[in-house]
Amino acid sequence: MPAPGPETFVSVIVPAWNAEETLLETLESAAAQTHRNLEILIVDDGSTDRTGDIAAGFCASEPRALLLRQDHRGLAAARNRAIDEAKGDYIAPLDADDLWHAQKIERQLQTFAESPASVGFVYCWYQMIDGEGRVTERPWAPVMEGSVFHEHLKCNVGTGSSPLIRRSALGDLRYSSELRNDGCEDWLLQLHIAAGHEIACTRAFLLGYRQRPGAMSQQKERMARAHIRMYEIIRRDFPGRETRTVERELARWHARHALIRRGNGRWAEIARAFAKAPLVVGKEMLTSYASASASARHGAKAANTSDSILFSSPS
Repeated sequence: MPAPGPETFVSVIVPAWNAEETLLETLESAAAQTHRNLEILIVDDGSTDRTGDIAAGFCASEPRALLLRQDHRGLAAARNRAIDEAKGDYIAPLDADDLWHAQKIERQLQTFAESPASVGFVYCWYQMIDGEGRVTERPWAPVMEGSVFHEHLKCNVGTGSSPLIRRSALGDLRYSSELRNDGCEDWLLQLHIAAGHEIACTRAFLLGYRQRPGAMSQQKERMARAHIRMYEIIRRDFPGRETRTVERELARWHARHALIRRGNGRWAEIARAFAKAPLVVGKEMLTSYASASASARHGAKAANTSDSILFSSPS
């Protein structure tokens, strides 16, 4: 395959379910990319609000966009539908509430061009934003490059909208439905790619990752379950590979799950996790109780957005 450049065709895939509040701004950030040679595949995953109408209206004015409709099957299935329809040499996932900087695709393709052909995906840094596009948290800028499956097991460097994926590295891989739409589908896919390919980083904040208010303990419990299931899948799919790291992370997430949940079985789950990795689980317990104690003394503090800047999305 020739080195990526202005003629490289990129498929942007946008799964959307009841995303009427954010979808249009998201799609506009994709259409405004300085890399012009792309298609935008929007999958309306059985929405019951105006998501389908908004997507259809966007497609009517943007010839590079295509709307696909299906019954509600969840995030993984919607992304996979778009991948199966995609014609690009590179796949760029974009969740329906996130924003891209106008140069995201161009700069990630440049990173590919400057990297070995063994690189399977390139990620970029992101900033957390609120509903108004204001940056709400101090940015995190990890650099993880090369053959880093071991390190990537311990740290998810991006989000669902961060990577640009080489189609040949993706092959027949797809987002997993085994996670039951609880989360971690993007990290699991990236781990499967990283198991056989290098990864690279575009060292720039090119993604606004939107966090919606109102996440409750039930959401945290779902995410803990998703992490446990993800590591179980990795253990199954890569038997004997990085076993110590996988078992340690499983113990960590079982402990977190037990500390979040209520009811029977909580302490039994902690005990089993402690037997697997006592230092890891002990640290999780100390951190959890220290956090709870601090919240009780001082009260929960909301993110300070009074001096926040707007994410530099295209106008």
